[in-house]
Amino acid sequence: MGAFARDAIPSLVDSLAEEDTELRYSALFALRSIGLPARGELPKLVQIIRTGNLEEVRATAVSALEVIGGDSPEVVPMLVDLLEDRQERVRGVSAEVLGNIGVRAKIAVPALTQRLVAESGPVRLAAIRALGKIGSAAKEAVPVLERLLRDEHEYVRNDIAEALRKIRGWAYPEEKPKDEAAPDAAPKTPAPPAPESVKEPGQDAP
Repeated sequence: MGAFARDAIPSLVDSLAEEDTELRYSALFALRSIGLPARGELPKLVQIIRTGNLEEVRATAVSALEVIGGDSPEVVPMLVDLLEDRQERVRGVSAEVLGNIGVRAKIAVPALTQRLVAESGPVRLAAIRALGKIGSAAKEAVPVLERLLRDEHEYVRNDIAEALRKIRGWAYPEEKPKDEAAPDAAPKTPAPPAPESVKEPGQDAP
């Protein structure tokens, strides 16, 4: 990474607090590209989340936590706290980031499980998907997920089924190519040729 990109990091983090949506997301994309060197700006990012008022600004900053502080020991506990934030978008993005962190976020499983019951809509979906990404470490959420399989919406049931598959470690069955014969299938016997017509004695050929 060049010196120019390194020098731009503080300005990019400041841009995450702007009301301009396009500017915020451009800054977030740039920080994702920079990666590890941007992690020195974590305190400033936390300040934006803690003291900000605009929902989308705070949600964008939460999304950046995955890039700037994903390995920091303080990030997962902070995201767990944000699952009970006053703003729905912040709660939903916090669940998404926990899912992206994966098994390292296993301490969030009880809080994510609680969101399954306390929430509906996007936040519940984000919690379902996050539990699936955490995998086998989220087994305590299985009973609640199974109860939610009765949800009236098919897309919710599909997401729950996928999360349960990941938590239980079930693999998709491998599909065989259409032209591949089953190993136990008996080889096809060619049909016998049609018998030639038998001529009666004295019958001329046509």
